[in-house]
Amino acid sequence: EAINFFDKYYDEEFYLYGKGWNKPRKYSIYDKIFKVHRFKVYKGEIPIDQKFKVLSESKYCLCYENAFAPGYITEKVFDCFIAGCVPIYLGATDISSILPKESYIDFKEFRNYEDLYLFLKSITKEDYQNYVEKGYQFITSTKASELYYRDSFINFFQGEICKL
Repeated sequence: EAINFFDKYYDEEFYLYGKGWNKPRKYSIYDKIFKVHRFKVYKGEIPIDQKFKVLSESKYCLCYENAFAPGYITEKVFDCFIAGCVPIYLGATDISSILPKESYIDFKEFRNYEDLYLFLKSITKEDYQNYVEKGYQFITSTKASELYYRDSFINFFQGEICKL
């Protein structure tokens, strides 16, 4: 839905990266007969070593999780914080208890993509910089390192396995 919206209305301001976006859907006869829809905003795949470069050159990134469950948060939002990009988040139902509210934009607060777009266009440089700073403060905080850094993650799983 997001890609269709931005591709149709704001294709000069939105870029889509990733795998398989311009390939036919596996079981779509329509795609095979009429050729797959080519998104104007699609810019291709990013080599893994270029991910942070692309994010650091972007103001915002849609960070949509594959599941909407309490506590379910993946690397997407953290990658944005590291790169100095503001995440537009949709995922964990308890995200506001995990991340500082001032560090991301919660897509659930908008009725539709047009409202989101208008909000993004209205953000001042100062407000934008505040989002970036709050994200950086979080990613470098003790809370983040205790919960999400590799060694803490490993220690947590080792502890849980030892309980078995």
